[in-house]
Amino acid sequence: MVNRLRLLIGALGELAAGEGDLTRRVEMRSSDELGEMAGVVNGFVARLQPIMREASQVAQRTDTEIAGLGRRSAAAEAATARQCDEVAGSLQALAQMTQQLRGLVGEVQGGVEAVAAASSQMAQDNSDLSDRTAHAAEQLKAT
Repeated sequence: MVNRLRLLIGALGELAAGEGDLTRRVEMRSSDELGEMAGVVNGFVARLQPIMREASQVAQRTDTEIAGLGRRSAAAEAATARQCDEVAGSLQALAQMTQQLRGLVGEVQGGVEAVAAASSQMAQDNSDLSDRTAHAAEQLKAT
């Protein structure tokens, strides 16, 4: 009886420590209280075995999903980094074009000012020429 009790205590101790083999059962073929207790332990282990199997499968699927999420996250991070680089390049090109446009606007403005000055000078010269022509016409009439 003591050996059977030790066998039962050993099996329960392994289960309590989390080291029990859920495929094994306590082999005790007696109809006394120890045999009944072994049957209850075996029944508990039999119900616990599929729960632990399912928990293990869920853990494996979770690991697989986490690995997949990690890969997708790394791919998204790389794509984001590429897009940031592209945007930075576009902004740099835009800044260069803006600077070039400012230079062109300055050149056009200088050209417009030169045309305006030349037009003003031409208007003044035309006015002077008109005055001289009118004066010359009057002198011709007088003679």
